[in-house]
Amino acid sequence: MSIPINNKIEEQKLIKIAIFKKEIRTTKPHKHQGYFELIYLKNTTGYHCIDEQQYQLSTHNLFIIKKEQVHYWNITSEPFGYVILIKRDFFLQNIDSTLKQFFFDITQLTQIDLPEDTNIDLLFALLLTEEDQTAQEALLKALFIKIRNSTITEQLPLKSGIYSAYLHLLNIDHTPINKVNHYAKLLHTTPQNLNASCQKNIGLSAAAVLAQHIIAEAKRLLIYTDFSINEISLQLNFTDASHFTKYFKKHTTYTPNNFRKL
Repeated sequence: MSIPINNKIEEQKLIKIAIFKKEIRTTKPHKHQGYFELIYLKNTTGYHCIDEQQYQLSTHNLFIIKKEQVHYWNITSEPFGYVILIKRDFFLQNIDSTLKQFFFDITQLTQIDLPEDTNIDLLFALLLTEEDQTAQEALLKALFIKIRNSTITEQLPLKSGIYSAYLHLLNIDHTPINKVNHYAKLLHTTPQNLNASCQKNIGLSAAAVLAQHIIAEAKRLLIYTDFSINEISLQLNFTDASHFTKYFKKHTTYTPNNFRKL
């Protein structure tokens, strides 16, 4: 059994804005491929589970579901909110080059409790009916800035260019490659510079940052699929199950089999 994939955006579309479906109450664990999902819910009760982490719904909730993340809902009231689905290629075609950076800043978080006096409902409502690309990008930029400004002082650390670009690559890569040198080449820098940038920003090596992404995907596969350890190791680009087991235990203290039994 593999992780169910729910794709809610048409192949030819790069972005989709919709009202959160009021009939949604509970869903089974699933993921999306090829796009980010930004969800805003207002005055809704219940919880939202993302990669093992349960978030209580409250007055103003914003969730950012990144590639490969597994999530599901348990909503106990009639939901009100909006959903924005954005494919990576959208940012390659937009006019405003800063739009991508503002969006990337907020995608460093998974859940954001917006202030009581937020009025982003209006921006979502305008986006829902706007079809002009330039106007749509302006509204998106205003939305991303408003979200970013409400969180940056408390939750979002400032990041240097290389580190920020590194995280972006890891977030769009379907399955991370366990080689820092691979990403250094893509960023046109050296592994040493990439490592220094990671150390400066969060006090971790580039390899440790990469490991966080690999382990997160490994945990999803162990929890939500019945793939064998050998199948998972191959899917994550390890040479064999033994190598994967040692790597997983090094970063979690559990063997893959023991983690699966928790």
